This record gives sequence, structure tokens and C-alpha cells, in this order.
Amino acid sequence: LRYPVQGDFFPYADGKDAYWTGFYTSRPYLKRVIRLGESISRDLEIFYANAWLAVGDKVLQPSGGHNEPLSNEIENQLTNLRRAVARTQHHDGVTGTSREQVVNWYANDVETEVNNTLWLLPKISPLLDFYGLPIKNFDHKNTLLELKEGVQIQIGFFNSLGWDRNEWFCICVDYKYLLVTSDDGEDIAYQVSDTLDNKMFNLFIQVSIKALGFKTYTIKGIKDIEFEFMNLGTRDDHTTTLYSTDIIEIGISEDGRINKMSNVHQKLSIQLDQNFMLYQSWQWSQESRGDYQNSGAYIFRPSTDSVAKPWFENDEIVRNTVVKGEYVTEIIQEFPAF
Repeated sequence: LRYPVQGDFFPYADGKDAYWTGFYTSRPYLKRVIRLGESISRDLEIFYANAWLAVGDKVLQPSGGHNEPLSNEIENQLTNLRRAVARTQHHDGVTGTSREQVVNWYANDVETEVNNTLWLLPKISPLLDFYGLPIKNFDHKNTLLELKEGVQIQIGFFNSLGWDRNEWFCICVDYKYLLVTSDDGEDIAYQVSDTLDNKMFNLFIQVSIKALGFKTYTIKGIKDIEFEFMNLGTRDDHTTTLYSTDIIEIGISEDGRINKMSNVHQKLSIQLDQNFMLYQSWQWSQESRGDYQNSGAYIFRPSTDSVAKPWFENDEIVRNTVVKGEYVTEIIQEFPAF
């Protein structure tokens, strides 16, 4: 039989059990840094272009007592970020198939330019006034918002896509008694949830933004309000449902792993086996009879006599925690250390 090859036919093998697939999942941190660099580059380029159209004459003014126009500084830094991301597109870059020190260089290169680019925001804050959010104090490294009663913080959301978006956004805060309002003063849907860290909470905000739109939300600390959280902790009864609603039902096994998901409304169920699996890779030996292709950075090649083995022992317990809220419910799993 002959089958015509059309479109993407990955993964393919150029030898016995030699599958070209390893580069799709290798070096996940590097892949994440590259996506972050691309995202920030696109967002700031849109900001800058709109600012230029709105107040182009101000962009030409020198900055910080220097003779060089601010526009030159912005454009040079955006170019540096573009080039850093572009360098990672080498076939041994984003694929993660280079040596570890080279991968680290790629990641550090992008991270450095991302940080340098983000620090431009306070300098171009006058150009962003037309968005209604002048940026005076900006710290892109602080991922935890510090709030207390009477303190309020404005947060801006930008939609760089060409279509409307309505999504839940999560922000880490250190105070759980909050009030969230939109830029027009209206109350919006939000939820504060416990985390595994007793000093931190997750604030979920329902964000609705038009295509290429910008919107601000105000988060204000208020007096104590009762919030209802449910933390089920560790479960060890395989007959117990971890969580259920009118739509979905999730079951767990005796060792804490999810083993069943059901759509209650449609009466559909699937059985699951949740685990991390490990293969023994192929290594050349005298017994391989001239087959020199080892498993490596490009090629994932399991040993011919290898079967997938669980990373964890069957008696190791997975801790499950449920944080239930009116809008968002989280199921947090803690696996044993590798």
C-alpha cells in the first residue's frame, strides 16, 4: 500500500525508532522566555505607534537632558529586543538542541533586552496619557501587589489582538478584602481566593477589552468582608469525588491522582491514569551492530527493549487542594519531589 504524504507529517523517523520529535518540548523555559519577548515587543510597538500618532511632536523631544530624541532611544531598544528574539530563531536556538551554556546565553540575552525594554515605560508615560493611564511608579519585577485598607492601585490591561477578549485574569495580592471597579466606576465581577501560601491570595478579575483596546481597573483595599473558601486538603478515598458541579465531576484514586472526569450534563465519562513517565534512551554499544544513532537533542529514540516507567512509586501520595469560589474554582495538585 502507498499513502500520499500531504502537509505536516511529523514525527517522522529517518532510522529504526529514530523519531525527530525531541525539539518540540525540550528546554521549555527557553521557549517561554522567547514567547514573552515576542509578546512584549509586539505590545510596546503598538503602544509606541499609537503614541506617535497621538503626540508625535512630543516624541521628538530630547529626554533626560540628552540631545538624543526620546524616539531614538525607544526605537533603538525595541530594535535590540527584536534582534534578541530573532537570534533565538536559529535552528539550534528555539529548538533547544544546543549545549546547555548556549541555551543559557540565548535565555539571558532575551531576558536582558526584555528588562531594558520594560524600563522604558516610565520614560514614555507622557505619551500614554491618551490611554488614561499615566505611569509614574512602575516595577515590572514585583509580581505581588501590596494592598491594605484604604490603599488603591490602578492596573492597565491591553489587548494586542484584532478581536475582542473576555477573560479571567489572575493577580497575586497580599490582602483579601478588596473592591474592584472598572475605569468608568462600575463594579465588575471578581473573586479573591486562598492559595497554598498563607500570606498570598489570588485575585481573579473578569477583563473585557475591545480589539487593540486598553482598559484600566482600580483595586482598593476595604474593611473586612466575609469570603467563603473551601480547602479539602488531602483526599485518600478513591470513591470520593474531588469536585463536582452541575456540569463536571472529577474523581480521584486512593493515591490522590485524578482517575475520572465526567460531563454530568451529557452523561459522558473518561477514565484517566495520571502520571509522569520515563523512557530509557538508546545508547550505542557493540551489540547494536553498527547502528550509531543515539538518542539526542534532535531525536527522541527510546531503547528497543524499554517500556515507559512511572516516575513515582504507586504508594506515593499526591496532595489535592480545592479552592472553591463563586466564579472560579481551582484544583491544586502537589506531586512528590522528582
